[in-house]
Amino acid sequence: MPEQEPEEREELAEVGFPREIPFSKLEELFGFMAKGLDAELRYNTESETKIEGNEKTTEIRRVGGNIFRFKKINFLAFLPFDIISDFDNDGNRIYKGIRFSFTPGYDVSELSAEEVEARRRAIGCVRKYFEEYFSEVPGEKR
Repeated sequence: MPEQEPEEREELAEVGFPREIPFSKLEELFGFMAKGLDAELRYNTESETKIEGNEKTTEIRRVGGNIFRFKKINFLAFLPFDIISDFDNDGNRIYKGIRFSFTPGYDVSELSAEEVEARRRAIGCVRKYFEEYFSEVPGEKR
């Protein structure tokens, strides 16, 4: 097998969404990824609840998780990720990308071939989700 060129860290670490999405679509993306990668995806959220008078609101502040057991490539370790978020003009939290973490101190050249493949597949799956999602939403621009 030919030796692969070392890839830039950013190419294996982060993918921006072509469109911001709400949390409900983020959960849909996670389901799509788990199925498409034939892997187990676990995520957790950090939220903040505000009570003012009789009103109670909860905001999800952080979303992150791990992808485990990539069956098709025999990568049994985990691939940790965090979701990149921001606020829209109305102050609502929106999600705009996914960042796959690296072990501190490790260089891209030190990643196993299986981990590089797992990262490529995960990023490819995110892109495929948006291609399919946009093709199903009439009038949406990429």
